[in-house]
Amino acid sequence: MPIRDLIYRCPSCNSEVIGIGPDKVVCAKCQTMFSRSAHAQILVEPTEKKPYLTSASSLMRSIEAYVHSRNQSLVGDEYALSSLATIHKVEEYEVVYHNGEVLGYTEIVREHTSGLLQLGRMLVFSVDENTLYNWYLEQVRCFLVSSKSIQIYIKRQGLFQFELADASPKEWEDSLTRAVESFYATKGQEVFTYRPVIKTRTLKS
Repeated sequence: MPIRDLIYRCPSCNSEVIGIGPDKVVCAKCQTMFSRSAHAQILVEPTEKKPYLTSASSLMRSIEAYVHSRNQSLVGDEYALSSLATIHKVEEYEVVYHNGEVLGYTEIVREHTSGLLQLGRMLVFSVDENTLYNWYLEQVRCFLVSSKSIQIYIKRQGLFQFELADASPKEWEDSLTRAVESFYATKGQEVFTYRPVIKTRTLKS
């Protein structure tokens, strides 16, 4: 997995990072560089301090804390995250056979159109500033990321896949997780599992 999918924001100043190879990113604002090192460590090279090694998990925790606070501070129709994406909808399934036996089913995903995917109090997909889809967070049944896309199952509407043009699927996964958690918290509920589907329970007082 490219480092930009993990370190998708600068842990120091929370700004966007730019990939300069599969194993290195640089902060667009403070110019701190982050690159892979041995044993799941990341070499951090600030512009005004000495380089140092730290764990990838510690940097990811800092980024996830920022994502959580960003979602918590949303006001009105603000969006926490916006990305160019191509939407695909699963229209049907194809049976997979081996030696005459059914192994399972594979999704047939058909290209729909390119537009802007935005996450705020709702999940919105628009094309040329015209809203094509908008869903309340309670309609999100489950979601799953791959190396380039995020799949979201919407209640009573089916499975949608968003192929991200230049965004980290991990950022979308973290952001959607925090958004869903915050939504159910306002209802006095907590999410206790996301797989295979989102399940909630009443918060203990």
